[in-house]
Amino acid sequence: MLGLFGATSVPTSQGLDVTFNLYQYGGTQAAGPALGRGPWYAAAGAGALLAVCLGLLVRGRRYRRVRDGQVGE
Repeated sequence: MLGLFGATSVPTSQGLDVTFNLYQYGGTQAAGPALGRGPWYAAAGAGALLAVCLGLLVRGRRYRRVRDGQVGE
């Protein structure tokens, strides 16, 4: 089912709100999802303006949410 959904386009003109529920069963060590850094991270680290094009306000290497930017710290 996931493969079928992944191949289907989803209209995002009104925005997209995604929620992830993460659970850990057993064990005593902390664990979490491993998510890679997006291409905007490398570009911002190199001083490129890609982050600004994505609607981000860049202050050093921290990124604040800005109106309609939908990307935050």
